[in-house]
Amino acid sequence: MFAVLWIGGVILAAPPGGNYSAKDLHDFTASGHRSAVIIGLIVSLLGVLGLALLLSYLLRSSGAGDVATLLGIVSLVGFALGSVVIDAVPMGLANGGRAIPGPEVYMFTQLGFALAWGVGGTFLGLTLLLLAVPRGVELPSWLRYLTIAAGVLAVASLAFFPFFLLPIWALAAGIWLLLSSRRRSVVATA
Repeated sequence: MFAVLWIGGVILAAPPGGNYSAKDLHDFTASGHRSAVIIGLIVSLLGVLGLALLLSYLLRSSGAGDVATLLGIVSLVGFALGSVVIDAVPMGLANGGRAIPGPEVYMFTQLGFALAWGVGGTFLGLTLLLLAVPRGVELPSWLRYLTIAAGVLAVASLAFFPFFLLPIWALAAGIWLLLSSRRRSVVATA
């Protein structure tokens, strides 16, 4: 869920990023775009909920402990707050706020990305590294190695590009959980 919804929500909201563009900032805050921003925010927050469910299951069944759980919570807060801050200006304008200059709009979106990737991504990386330590639920070797790689790269996710292994990890872990739970239920009924 996280892999698709969080990124899908950000894409739907279409915040300016990368190179500064006055046109992109104007389009992002235009009244006709505000519905897309609000829907994008809801979709992103549903993605954070999906990550919470995934981490909850993995952390409980692995016995990773309180530190890993706290790191996971900090990660979830980073992704949720980052999503809100990214979309704060168009939402404020939709609620009757006054327009602010383009450079300030851009700084809001960049602060949101820093929260999401810097706090959310970095702390998710630390959570994954603790999750990869063998105990409790046995991860298959390929998923354990992917978890370690995602964890290591995620610690540097504030640099933007390393972040994109996290959704791949979340998608792989989610598919593995779905397939392994079906196998367990088939074995249990046999």
